[in-house]
Order: sequence, then C-alpha cells, then structure tokens
Amino acid sequence: MSYKRATVLVLVGFALILNPFYLWPHHGDVSYSVSTNEVRSVSGDPINVSTLPPETETFVKSLIERTEEGESEQVVFKERSSIPTDGLSEAEPWPLVSHSGETYRIVIEQVERSPPLLPENWILRTAMGMTGSLLIALGGITAITGSKELTAKSSWGCVGIWVTVLTGTVAYDGGTHGLGLSTGLVIFDLHVIGVLALVLPMVGVVAGVVVRGWGTDITYGPEQILVIAFIATTFVLTLPGLLVGYLFGESNQSGLVGGVD
Repeated sequence: MSYKRATVLVLVGFALILNPFYLWPHHGDVSYSVSTNEVRSVSGDPINVSTLPPETETFVKSLIERTEEGESEQVVFKERSSIPTDGLSEAEPWPLVSHSGETYRIVIEQVERSPPLLPENWILRTAMGMTGSLLIALGGITAITGSKELTAKSSWGCVGIWVTVLTGTVAYDGGTHGLGLSTGLVIFDLHVIGVLALVLPMVGVVAGVVVRGWGTDITYGPEQILVIAFIATTFVLTLPGLLVGYLFGESNQSGLVGGVD
C-alpha cells in the first residue's frame, strides 16, 4: 500500500511541474503588442504610409488590414527593438499614419503573454513548483521508509527536492525573472535574497516536523531556542511549511536531524 501511495504522490508532483503552464518558456518576459486604431479627429500631420521604408510600410499596412478586417489577435514582439518603426516619429510614442485617405494611430503597448491553460502569474507558478516538489519528496520518503510520517532527518529531503526544482527552473528560464524576482542583491545574475525567500517555506516544513516531535515534557535548550527564533523571524514566509510539517511530522522524536527513518 505504501508503494502505491508513494507512486501516486510522485506522479501528481511531477504533473504539477512538467506541464505546459509551468514549462512555458516566456514567464516573466516583457513583450510588446502593436495595433492600429482609426482616428477621426486629427491634430498634427500624419505620416503617409507610402513614404515609409519598405519594411515599415509593409508592416504598417498589415496592421491596418487587420484593423479593417476586425481581427482581435495581437501582434506581439518579444523585443521593442524588433518592431519595424523606421521612418516613424520617435517623439510621438503613438504615431499617426495616413493610408487611403484614412488616418490611424499606431499603438505600442507592453503586455504579458498568456501561457497555456492558466493566466501569467508567478505566484501560482511558484506554488505549483513548491507543491509538486513536496509531493515528490513525500512520495520518495514513503517509498524508502514505508512511513507516511516525516522525521526531522527525512524532512530535509523536501528542502533538497525543492532546491533542485528551483535551480532547474532558474536554469530553464535563463534567470529568476520567471519567478517574479527582479530586484535585490544580484550575484551571478541571481536575485539571491529572493531565491532564499523562496527556499524558506520548505525549510518551514522541517521546523514544523521538529516542533511536532517535541514532547510535553520538553526541556528548552539551545536547539529549541534556535527553532523558535527561526520561526519568529520567518513566520510570514514559513507558515505554510510549518503547518505541513506539523501535520505530517512524527511525534516524540528529537533533534534537527534526528528521528528514525
């Protein structure tokens, strides 16, 4: 029965990570949409499309055709510099152009590209990765130990799996931007403080397991003081992990790396 449970946990865990939404390659990327709007009241002199450089002329005409045909799908570019705008006024962020007696405004907007299945949301993606890692770890621990409960020692496996998934995600994305990290201390292109903050919730699982293992007659020594201080200073980030660790933790164990697997 334990192997069946372990298999289900591992498969569900991998499904939360190896899916089109989590592995969508554009999480956190800045993209730009380009469209045209017909303008009835004109202030200033619009640029005649026929006077534009060939590449820009072709592109603008295609935008106008899409507008006239009522197409709603956006034309999206990953880089602002990739948009053919040669010949258009740099001083006017939304330049006016004229074509066949009509005037149009070119609109360039920064947008989020929608991944498959779900809307772009780094919090949701991180939660999926963390939950998937936890389920994989729980399944692996169950298969190895035959127990549904975590010890202080085995719970560090949850941290190890999440760090591995987190490292793989950063490598896959080419940076930490896909996890919503764009500010803070940067070392080797990694936002170190933000990455550490993402690891803390899983460390909270270990703390929750340790607390669950304390008996009613516990003596508060250096270890207990250390764990309590850790919880007090990281409570906002570690609360979900604390609850999971306490729920799955084994009673009457001792030590940050103690317990019998």
